[in-house]
Amino acid sequence: MESPNIASMKGKRCNPKVVVKSLGPTPSRQAVTRAVRAAIEALGGVERFVRRGDRVVLKPNVARALEPGNPENTDWRVVDAVAGLVREAGAGGLAIAEGAFGLNTPECFESTGIGRVARRHGAQLLDVNGDEFVRVRVPGGVAIKEVAVARAVREADCLINLPAFKASIDVSSKLGREYPISMGMKNLKGVISPANRKRFHDVGYQKAVADLNSVVRSDLVVMSGLRACVTEAWAALRRHPGLPLGLILAGDDVVAVDAVAATIVGYDPLAVEQIRIADEKGWGCADLSRVEVASDVPLAELRAETVQRVFEARAEAARERPLPVVIHDFDACTGCRAAVLNALNQARSELRGKRRVHVALGRHAERVPRVRRCVYVGGCTALVCEDDPHVRGCPPSEEDILKVLKRGLT
Repeated sequence: MESPNIASMKGKRCNPKVVVKSLGPTPSRQAVTRAVRAAIEALGGVERFVRRGDRVVLKPNVARALEPGNPENTDWRVVDAVAGLVREAGAGGLAIAEGAFGLNTPECFESTGIGRVARRHGAQLLDVNGDEFVRVRVPGGVAIKEVAVARAVREADCLINLPAFKASIDVSSKLGREYPISMGMKNLKGVISPANRKRFHDVGYQKAVADLNSVVRSDLVVMSGLRACVTEAWAALRRHPGLPLGLILAGDDVVAVDAVAATIVGYDPLAVEQIRIADEKGWGCADLSRVEVASDVPLAELRAETVQRVFEARAEAARERPLPVVIHDFDACTGCRAAVLNALNQARSELRGKRRVHVALGRHAERVPRVRRCVYVGGCTALVCEDDPHVRGCPPSEEDILKVLKRGLT
């Protein structure tokens, strides 16, 4: 018998509810805890989702080894608040799960403050990459027919999805088309095998994300939008501090939560492929006329304010002097893209004033024109790099990229 969180949802969720709490730009830990508690209480209380003795898995977005509060990851204060509620509900076991792609997951836990949260609440820190995986069929899948899910997640009684609020506003770019949002639905990529994550890029990324959410069900979603990555600046620089939105979103339908979040940053939710597919297939509800939204601030006002601030941030980023780097990205995966962008950001000062350098990555790097001073990155480029500098790894580490890049600058 399949566990509750690995059961395909039959029919659209009936009148899902999404709660939006506004905390201001610099909330304290206590304020975050109060907001999370209030949001979950408005959904019926934690007891609606967690029964005494349940095995509970929290799945934050902790994919980068960055400082606490960096908007690329779920804010530790949100994880702390939810973990406290789960313990109060009498959970029999609590795990915080993540599988960083191409990076050291334990290091990500510690640098982000999640490690301290786990020890405070007696929770297991689960590196999904080291877990056993169970193959799960995807009935009615658009892009995938089965997926390898971490056994600990499959056997959990309750899966609480704790995504970060991230969106790529420029949908004209390759990044924007493939990752228009990286919120609740995409966060569940961290519970499947690395091989499956790579395969998502081959079969249609957003389609595969929708399929995944049909069989890995989020019982409760609490989204961290205290600081949010909602401009192209965060995608290009990675260390961008994000916009201080001061928001917590919570809901009982991940599709509905993502739809509300997408609306806040100016998207029509049904224009985002993964949301539209999930809505059409009945795996969740993106029709906001059928979603009960309880927000401290009217959504129309939130959207207007956020979009204005996004354009201001984009204008500020555009004034920054561009780096002398040309990136040739031919269907690269998230791991290589993130590693390259982080490495370039770390080398910004050394790149200033240097001659132009090219960086090639992706599955079809043979399309890269033959240029001088080109660094090839990742396993996919190994056969086409010839005598040019090559960074090994699938994905390679930021440190290795930096070493080769610096050699190429001399």
